[in-house]
Amino acid sequence: MMNADVNREIEEELVSVLNGKLESLRIYLDPVQQIDSIVFSMSSGEMITLANDMLDLDDRREEGRLVVSKGADGVDNDVIEIPVKSHLNPKRFVFHIHPTFGNKGICGFTFQLFGKKHSIFVGAAPYTLVFLSDLFNDTKKPEFALSDYQELD
Repeated sequence: MMNADVNREIEEELVSVLNGKLESLRIYLDPVQQIDSIVFSMSSGEMITLANDMLDLDDRREEGRLVVSKGADGVDNDVIEIPVKSHLNPKRFVFHIHPTFGNKGICGFTFQLFGKKHSIFVGAAPYTLVFLSDLFNDTKKPEFALSDYQELD
């Protein structure tokens, strides 16, 4: 499947599930306290999980890309639940890519809650995520500088 098709599928899946009242965010941490996955729990009972899958690129580099799965799919380690109880507006979703080394997959996702932007990016460590938000004190860094990411059209 081509990257454009995969990206469209991720966008459609997020928009279809994250269209309504968000009850909570569940942040699953790995054994070294990095974010393994983030689960969005909606008031409708639907859940969707964001995680980081690594891609092998042509020049022997590995880069992360966001993957989405329906349901709660987190590792059985530390879980931090953040009650939200606020509506999400899919029209304000922004998807980010980092095409410098040929990675055309979605590497970041920005959404708004309480009038503020919150972003999830693939982490600098393999298979991890970074949550840039005042809802959670994440000291880790995205895989690249934020200025290196482009918004997906």
